Amino acid sequence: MQHPSVVIAVLDIKASIQKVKAAGGQVLGEPMRIPGVGQYVSITDPEGNRVRLLQPVPRNQ
Repeated sequence: MQHPSVVIAVLDIKASIQKVKAAGGQVLGEPMRIPGVGQYVSITDPEGNRVRLLQPVPRNQ
């Protein structure tokens, strides 16, 4: 069974995790590093919806 996966790009994953907790959400595990992509963690919002946060690796401009 497939479900949509919502991924939200954030500038600072640690700060975003604190905001999730302060708003009543839960963090599902620790952020993991995906080489060449960035840091990634799953969360649930206060209503139980599962969402992912991604702090992308900065790209050369």
